[in-house]
Amino acid sequence: MKRRSVLLLCLSLFFPAASDAKEEILAVLSSDMGPYQEAYKGFQEVFGQPVEVKQLAAGPLQFRGQPRLVITFGGKAAMQKYPNGSILIYCMAPGTFVGLSDHPGISVSVSMMPKPSDMLRKLRDIQPGLKRLGVLWLSPSFEVYAQELRRAALPDGIEILAEKLEKREGLPTRLRSLQGRVDALWLPPDPLLLADSANVVVMAQFSWANHIPLYSAVPGLAEQGAVASLSSSYREIGHAAGHAALSAMAGQPLPAEVYPETSEATINTETAAKTGITIPKNVLDNVQKVQP
Repeated sequence: MKRRSVLLLCLSLFFPAASDAKEEILAVLSSDMGPYQEAYKGFQEVFGQPVEVKQLAAGPLQFRGQPRLVITFGGKAAMQKYPNGSILIYCMAPGTFVGLSDHPGISVSVSMMPKPSDMLRKLRDIQPGLKRLGVLWLSPSFEVYAQELRRAALPDGIEILAEKLEKREGLPTRLRSLQGRVDALWLPPDPLLLADSANVVVMAQFSWANHIPLYSAVPGLAEQGAVASLSSSYREIGHAAGHAALSAMAGQPLPAEVYPETSEATINTETAAKTGITIPKNVLDNVQKVQP
């Protein structure tokens, strides 16, 4: 019996149990909401390997050993405590930043926004005369994106007036300070700023009254008064997470933030007319439009 126990111990060291191997790659969803499920499907389309899936709604997370790679969907899932040695890739978490104090290891954010250079190019297609773009946000995590926007705008001669709000209530005053200084406004998918739906109304009404087009990376905002929404589908965000996961498994270096490869534009032609811009016909022929 003693010899058998020693043999089993040796086998367990050299041949880990199937349950431990299964959890080498772990996916965690904040809930079973449709957007998270859609992004996870996109992830699997690219990654294509067996993954242990957990939902926070099922109870506290428990780990068997240390996953080599953790992919999360949703801000709540991103902010859970994971083993320090695990590589964390988090997506579908706007306004969330995982720092070293949150996860002492490698962490990669999959942005819900288009790559800054791509977004600016599409804005220029919609509004060729764009020279000065105002950017407002509240969540600290958008500071990095604002800096990347500034760098991406330099070659095209676009000036980025990026201003962080101290509180939601300060939006009207900050908007008035931008009057006459910008040709357009851009709103990120900032959960702190958008927690008050009245802020969207305030920005839309300011846009119409002052003929300053409002753009956003928030899906559906074109239906609520923006000239255009420039955003990536949940499936495409999942694809980006899948590519990052493959790179991680191959031992390749990873950036702190990755972007979806493609984005979609939805244009509200009625709002465009309200703000006084004429969108080139070749652009309108190739985008989704909100029917007036």
